[in-house]
Amino acid sequence: MVIYAVLYIAIIYGSLCLGYLHPFFWVYASVVSSLFAGIPFLCITSKWHKFGVGTFLAVLMAGACMLAGEGTALNYVTIIVAGIIVDVIRCVIGNDRLAGVRAVYPLFALLPFGRTMVIWTDRANEIVSQAAEMGEAYGKTMEAITPWWMLILMILLTVALAFAAMRVTEKVMKKSAMKFEA
Repeated sequence: MVIYAVLYIAIIYGSLCLGYLHPFFWVYASVVSSLFAGIPFLCITSKWHKFGVGTFLAVLMAGACMLAGEGTALNYVTIIVAGIIVDVIRCVIGNDRLAGVRAVYPLFALLPFGRTMVIWTDRANEIVSQAAEMGEAYGKTMEAITPWWMLILMILLTVALAFAAMRVTEKVMKKSAMKFEA
């Protein structure tokens, strides 16, 4: 299970690091990571049929962000609260049911947004900060690709891709998916 937790953090970190190539990948990291993070999520939930998977992975993600010096207390709290909500929903549906994993993964896939939400919650400071770190052109591009309506589109796209990615993951990783009740 530790290997899958490390893989999950690597996928999230890798999707955020793509931001060095273009600001789109940093801002919309949850869209990119939603395609791949379902693999470790399914593997962990297939072995851990109790409350706590979402919280555990959220704490790992918030801790990794904190260690990297990325984010604020608001980011960390948002990520952890979202992880707890994922666990509560999965518990209500059934921790031993695949339906629970299917229902919560689209929400779980939004966890990286807990770090990147600052582009909408503290827009001016974040753009200045990114421009100082990555260059003025980077900051201007980030400003251009993040109008308020892109927030809505990003959330909808992440949820849709996460749903589809989990269904594909179930088919590819049949052994893990079969460990759940129908």
